Amino acid sequence: MTDPQTVRLLPVDDPGREDCIVVGDGDGCVSGVADGMEAVQLDMAGDLLGHAADMLGDCKATFPELHYLARQLSGSLRDVRRVAESRGARLPRRGDGPRMTGFLQVSTATENRAEAVELAQTLVSAGLAAVARIAGPVAAVFRYEGGCGTGEEWQLLLTTRADRYDEVEAHLLAHHPWRKPEVTAVPMVAGAKEYLDWVETATAPE
Repeated sequence: MTDPQTVRLLPVDDPGREDCIVVGDGDGCVSGVADGMEAVQLDMAGDLLGHAADMLGDCKATFPELHYLARQLSGSLRDVRRVAESRGARLPRRGDGPRMTGFLQVSTATENRAEAVELAQTLVSAGLAAVARIAGPVAAVFRYEGGCGTGEEWQLLLTTRADRYDEVEAHLLAHHPWRKPEVTAVPMVAGAKEYLDWVETATAPE
């Protein structure tokens, strides 16, 4: 199948002819001419909208003048729609970007190592995380009571299934010693199949 990023609809609208489509890398002569035509069409649409606003605000505009304006707006809208269809077709498909694996890395932080280890053990033993990694101490600089605070923290990084995030978050909020702890998650966009299979098995709901 042709990649939609290499296909464009040319900005030429002739009711008596079929659509003109060009296939290429987007850097050819025809594409350059098409880019110029689209730019002109969009500029004309902007100018026409400004003219329409002025005319519609003029109570003395006559019916023939408004009728002519409507015809011009209709033609301009047709051109702009064609530009939108062409450019929209060249956008990456959902599957062209990084693929989500269905797994997350959830992070939080504690004041000391013992608290981080305790949280990690409760999450892993409950099957909410396949593995928990603890690192620290790390320096932290943060906003505190309108000023700047500093301190040391221990970071806790959890690997889990995306469909169990709500449970992981609820567990952390319920068991964390801080009143408003950091609980964030980032998706894993790729990973070794055997490792991800193990994560899926280790965190499968019972």
